[in-house]
Amino acid sequence: MRRRDNVRQDNEIWIKLSDRVNINKIIHIDNIDPEEIVNFNELSDEHYNYFIQYSVLPLKNNTYVLDSIYTRVPKFILETNPRIYIWEKNRINKLLEEKIKKNSKLVFSKETKSLEAIKKILAKMESLSASDITISWRRSNVVISYAVFGRNIKEEEDFIEIEFAEKIRMSLINISYENPADKLIDGKFALYILNGIREYRLSVIKTIAGFSMVIRSYQKFNENMTLNDLNYLEKPRSIIKNIIEKNSYGVFLVTGPTGSGKTTTIYTILNEQFKKNNLKIKTAEDPVEIEINGVDQCQINEKGEEKNHITYINLLKSFMRQRPDIIAIGEIRDSEVAKTTIEAALTGHRVISTLHTNNINSTFTRLTENLDIGIDRIEDSLSGVLSQRLVDKLCLCKIKGKEGFEHNEKGCKICNKNSLVGYDGQIPAVEVARLKKGNKNYIKENYIEYYSYSDSARELFESGLIDKRTKKLIESFQWFFT
Repeated sequence: MRRRDNVRQDNEIWIKLSDRVNINKIIHIDNIDPEEIVNFNELSDEHYNYFIQYSVLPLKNNTYVLDSIYTRVPKFILETNPRIYIWEKNRINKLLEEKIKKNSKLVFSKETKSLEAIKKILAKMESLSASDITISWRRSNVVISYAVFGRNIKEEEDFIEIEFAEKIRMSLINISYENPADKLIDGKFALYILNGIREYRLSVIKTIAGFSMVIRSYQKFNENMTLNDLNYLEKPRSIIKNIIEKNSYGVFLVTGPTGSGKTTTIYTILNEQFKKNNLKIKTAEDPVEIEINGVDQCQINEKGEEKNHITYINLLKSFMRQRPDIIAIGEIRDSEVAKTTIEAALTGHRVISTLHTNNINSTFTRLTENLDIGIDRIEDSLSGVLSQRLVDKLCLCKIKGKEGFEHNEKGCKICNKNSLVGYDGQIPAVEVARLKKGNKNYIKENYIEYYSYSDSARELFESGLIDKRTKKLIESFQWFFT
């Protein structure tokens, strides 16, 4: 969420409440009668959005309930000589949240406020445990789809009119970006949804029909999470640990397609290393998706004058002067970032980053053919590659078959609510190689340690975590190429 100090609106003057209102006249209260809350349908969009976004409760008789006397408020509140109450923020938000009613299908009238619609959409997203929402313009309407365990649930799609979708789009842009001109890049926002503040990432692109917007939900990072908690098996966990801890320098790449859990894996590795070894860790990210206590995380910013841009390149150069134990780069997106990453490793640093490839073999292909990294640089700098995918995990109601466990087609009370009956969540299938520094380290025969997708498929199947269908799918990852 944007800091209140930075919020700006046309023709508004933002004033710290304590600077204009006599503190002695501010009343701290213990309870509020819901009947005293004003009718939100009678508010202007501008006022409505302010109250919802900044947890301000408007009451009848020109009274407002805020959580702090240091809140910055717009001119329209102060110019009427209001009565001010102070109350707990969570209780304010609870009353605001009660205006959102969860429905199987969302229906909005022309009078529905755009931010109220956004909160209803997000409340449905969270109730479905969906990781992503896609809002896609069509020729005649706009469809909202919800992704659960990587699959869009057809039965839960919502449809809205293009005109109303445009109101939602502009509201999302206003709460996600400091400058609306940046609307075609990723942004972040936070709102109070279902009894808690939740963070989201917004991506907007232009299409021939209008726009496509994707909202991804980010839960608070669990600082006690380990690779074991993410369901990594013992052997790949051991290899990952050795890649990180038995190399004084080198690049460790975590690869896989979008939605394969690369970011969560890297954050978990960094958090484990910081807590275990008290390492000095610096990250360059765009955007910073999850905050980790004790890690120096830096946001890429290429807005404004070019000379003041914060890019991957100049951040990495600055990092190398601060002697970090580990440098983490959110994603290698182009040749320049790839070459600077290699350079950081060759100057004696341990570097970890992500790359979009399908397996270890295709990672080397992409580095050399698409990112223009010479074989000699790979031999000198690369210390390990982890490739991963998320696959369907069998529910506890699984059935023992002749060759192994299979999913229960009838399901149970746990998995019957999922998009795939008989399955409950996803687990990582992985391929990981620890590399030596030296001649032809990219050839499988020269790996120091190696765990293949075939190994992963076999172990997961024998452990009763996947069925035969998923086992065959994982084995096929071994031969995918970019």
